[in-house]
Amino acid sequence: MRLFSNSLLKLAFLALGMIFAQGKGWAQWGYIDRGSYIEITMYSPTVNVSSVTIPSTLSGKPVKVLRDESLSSYSRKDMVTSITIPGSVTNIGNYAFSGYSGLTRITIPSNVTSIGDGAFNSCSGLTNITIPSSVTSIRDYTFAECSGLTSVTIPSSVTNIGYGAFSGCSGLTSVTIPSSVTIIGESAFRGCTGLTSINVDPLNPSYEFLAGMLLNKSHTTLLACSAGISNITIPPGVTSIGEGAAFGFSGLTSITIPGSVTNIGNYAFYGCSGLTSITIPSSVTNIGNVAFSGCTGLTSITIPSSVTSIGYSAFSGCTGLTSITIPSSVTSIGSSAFYDCSGLTSITIPSSVTSIESGVFSSCSGLTSITIPSSVTNIGNNAFYGCSGLTSITIPPGVTSIGEGAFSGCSGLTSITIPSSVTSIGTYAFRGCTGLTSITIPSSVTSIKDYTFAEYSGLTSITIPSSVTNIGNYAFSGCTGLTSITIPSSVTSIGNVAFSGCTGLTSITIPSSVTSIGYSAFYGCSGLTSITIPSSVTSIGTYAFSGCSGLTSITIPSSVTSIGTYAFRGCSGLTSITIPSSVTSIGENAFRDCSGLTSVTIPSSVTSIGTYAFRGCSGLTSIKFMGGTMPSLGSSAIPSGVTYKKRVGSPISGTPELQINSITFDSNGKLKVQTDALVTSGLKLFYAPDLSSPFTEVTGTLSVGTGGLELHSDASATQGTKGFYKVVYP
Repeated sequence: MRLFSNSLLKLAFLALGMIFAQGKGWAQWGYIDRGSYIEITMYSPTVNVSSVTIPSTLSGKPVKVLRDESLSSYSRKDMVTSITIPGSVTNIGNYAFSGYSGLTRITIPSNVTSIGDGAFNSCSGLTNITIPSSVTSIRDYTFAECSGLTSVTIPSSVTNIGYGAFSGCSGLTSVTIPSSVTIIGESAFRGCTGLTSINVDPLNPSYEFLAGMLLNKSHTTLLACSAGISNITIPPGVTSIGEGAAFGFSGLTSITIPGSVTNIGNYAFYGCSGLTSITIPSSVTNIGNVAFSGCTGLTSITIPSSVTSIGYSAFSGCTGLTSITIPSSVTSIGSSAFYDCSGLTSITIPSSVTSIESGVFSSCSGLTSITIPSSVTNIGNNAFYGCSGLTSITIPPGVTSIGEGAFSGCSGLTSITIPSSVTSIGTYAFRGCTGLTSITIPSSVTSIKDYTFAEYSGLTSITIPSSVTNIGNYAFSGCTGLTSITIPSSVTSIGNVAFSGCTGLTSITIPSSVTSIGYSAFYGCSGLTSITIPSSVTSIGTYAFSGCSGLTSITIPSSVTSIGTYAFRGCSGLTSITIPSSVTSIGENAFRDCSGLTSVTIPSSVTSIGTYAFRGCSGLTSIKFMGGTMPSLGSSAIPSGVTYKKRVGSPISGTPELQINSITFDSNGKLKVQTDALVTSGLKLFYAPDLSSPFTEVTGTLSVGTGGLELHSDASATQGTKGFYKVVYP
């Protein structure tokens, strides 16, 4: 890949003070001249490379600084196995080498004094690295996700190890912490699941390693545990279990937490799948985010009454958990706190909780009952998503909002009561609740949002209150059991795909308040036999009634000006349709495959008929055009074999044209054209095989039938030929 080949792009960087140089190995370097030294800002090889050599000088000046992300933008950095940093470099910026997953070897020169955040993040191929004694700080995430690292020695110059510095280094088996280190950030060794040896210099004034645990010197904080141990007893006096202290230690089977602990940190026991039980002492006030997530072996847990807060995803994925008691002291339960606790069968939410946050009980498929206290005012997005075991739920009268997807996928739910306090029901709120047969929407609700009741196949009836003004997109899509619905006069718009696939619907009345019907609004409502569109509607959207094969009649009001593409496609039950004189355009495929249609009258107002508008109308024998000027016709708008009928005006020498009422062949094989002519002589007959061909006069002797209403021809050239005919008179 060749970057910056465009001269204008180079000029843009030059305007920022950047210069470009061509180096060895077809390497292109972007840099800034800082006067006494060079700062590299960009690396862009013109060919893919496996090794990178950073130049020691550019423009005759030493390269000292590798700017933040200076080499991480290279798109094929996964191919690079080695990088050479020159001895002139003193500063490596944030994420400078991030993502070089194929890198197996790199030497940090002894002049480097600063290594930025995430500088070697996700260099998963690195097996060892030497940190020079010139470095004083290992910053946040510097070596995070370097899963190939097996050992690391931290020099005695280092005083600080940042947040997540070695997190995710799953291959790391040993680390040596010198006496100089006085600060170790949270999650510094989170997810180091192979770390069996943590060697802390005995002279270190701040930390020590004791019985498989890295503790601060005063024994108040547990920072990390040694991998491989199955039992941990936290010493008394510890008040905080640090973030990620035992992250991913699947071999841990038991842990004893003393009564001094007040805080269980984020990710503290994440993925400890071997834990079967744990006792949280009554001193604990906070359970951190993701604290016990993925502890699949846990079957029960008691949360003491001292706890006031349960963090997000705190117990998510604890699939073995069958029961849990939340005490009344808890005021906050974080989002997804019990997500995917599929073994949980019942839970009681205390009255101290005022909000059920998003996804709290999502995918708890084993949950059969839950009590929501009257203190709750909000049910968050996806709160009970996928709780397929729930059969009933009572929403207390204090709830004002039901979030997006709140009960989506609760296929076992057979009854639910929505109180009058609810003013908002979110999108997807009851989508896929296939067991619900009826639901009453309270009059406090003003809008039925997108997908609210979609795929709710068990629903047979629903009452929409007069407070509702809008029915959203896909609102009742796929409600196959719905047989009838009354849309109140307060509704002004019916959204896209709103009733699509409601195959059980046989009739529906659209009130005069509705001004727009969205695309595919009634698509595939095959059971629908009749529908009345009110005069307030001005347009019929794309696919609006497509696939309504049971529809035998429909009235299009004179307010409609356009019929959208595919609007009535596949309405095979329709035998006739009246298009009002207000319509100016008929969209592509509008009546395609309406096989039951036998005749259509096009009013003079129509100026365009889209491609394939009447294609597949196998029963259609004639189309009557009422205007003096033919509409613009799309490709194959009128199928071959359909009789062309037009009343007045003619493109043929400016002569007037007559209405043709029928074209047949008499018993003698003569062409018989019945017109509405009031004259008995001088008539001429013209023929064209299709509308794209010119009309030519039919030769042969013409004879006028009784009363001047029939025109007979002996022209054998037209005998039995389907096409388009015109009759003109002088």
